[in-house]
Amino acid sequence: MQLTMKKMGAAAIAAALALCVAPAMAMLTPGTAHAAGKASITKLYHEGDLDIDVITTKVTKKEQADGSHWASLTNYTGKAVKPKVEVRVYDKDYEGKRTEKYWDDEKKKIVKETYTTKYRPLKVVNVTGKSSKEAKKLIKKKKADVTIEYKNNKNIGRAQVVIKGVNKYKGTVYQTFSINVPQVKTVKVKAAKKALNVSWKKVKGATHYQVAVRDKAAGETVKTVLVDAKKKSVKIKGLKAKRAYEVTVQACANGVKSSYKTTESVKYDQKWETVTDEWGDMDEKLVSYKTLNFTGSYESIGTYWGDESPVKVKKTK
Repeated sequence: MQLTMKKMGAAAIAAALALCVAPAMAMLTPGTAHAAGKASITKLYHEGDLDIDVITTKVTKKEQADGSHWASLTNYTGKAVKPKVEVRVYDKDYEGKRTEKYWDDEKKKIVKETYTTKYRPLKVVNVTGKSSKEAKKLIKKKKADVTIEYKNNKNIGRAQVVIKGVNKYKGTVYQTFSINVPQVKTVKVKAAKKALNVSWKKVKGATHYQVAVRDKAAGETVKTVLVDAKKKSVKIKGLKAKRAYEVTVQACANGVKSSYKTTESVKYDQKWETVTDEWGDMDEKLVSYKTLNFTGSYESIGTYWGDESPVKVKKTK
């Protein structure tokens, strides 16, 4: 009998505990669902726990015209530009390795550097141009964490990458990159009487070319002219005889849907001297001036100036 009472007591206690625990479990359920929910890449990005790298350049052994060893992968070609996109999220329980390449100026070669990182790479899938149904199939097949979609990535100017979280992630992050004018690779300079005949090979996408002449001894630019994209040569006049000049040709382009008009300004080297007027007051008087350079400039209408290519330099006498 005593044993039965103990069993009944245990059953009563168990029932009472069940009544107490059930509400507590109900209260825990929403919190558990929240903890197991989707992580926002937007929040992670703004908190510095999401690293996004749009790779638009590569390291090369050959020195570029601007003196660097980084060549652009986003030059205009007439086709869509799709740079590689890497997305990594901070994970305190993750310990991986990452390798980067760079040019070592002392060793005169490309070297690799490997380091440990807590940023775990996410699976990225490109869904540009795909229908919603096609994108869903691809996301499922690739087990994607985020999708990327390129926008305005054909013409010279600013392009965009839209990064969206899928599966375990949600939210959207936007990144931009530049599509540059290709570099002018061939520049030929021939001396004439107090002038230089400059010619070059055309590049795709250029709206005009900027040709600058620098006096090497004086260390200053003495002439700058803008040439229409239809032309591939120009004669620079008004130079001095027996002088060493450097010539640079840059390909330039307007921003997408931009409108520009050409204006011309003249820069002078002015000389002043202090003189005394008839009342005995000291004053500055312009005694001489000479033209240094003619500079073609652009006035933009509602947009920005396009990117320029690196300078290609050729010296001549």
